[in-house]
Amino acid sequence: MDSVDGIYLIAGQNKEIVGLLTGREHGGVGNIGFLGVRKQYRREGIAAALLNKFFEKARERKAHKVWLYTAPQLLPAIKLYIDNGFVPEGYLRKHTHGLDLIIYSKFL
Repeated sequence: MDSVDGIYLIAGQNKEIVGLLTGREHGGVGNIGFLGVRKQYRREGIAAALLNKFFEKARERKAHKVWLYTAPQLLPAIKLYIDNGFVPEGYLRKHTHGLDLIIYSKFL
């Protein structure tokens, strides 16, 4: 699904939604707001496929960079992002809901 700024991606298997990525592109920069895969389907490449599709859609909209943030304790998510070319760009202390967050970005 697409909207003016939004990019919404759904992964399915056996007529079931197993993964979801929501994001947007604005001003040449993509932002991933949510990426999730059902627990029983993790480690099958679904999250990486969603990321790659997002990169493709963002490029089509002329984005040159993608960014996201995640909590430092979410180690599997951090590994996924680093394995897919993201690098840490900043650290937000006691940010949203009082959580520490790390900003990751990737140039397309």
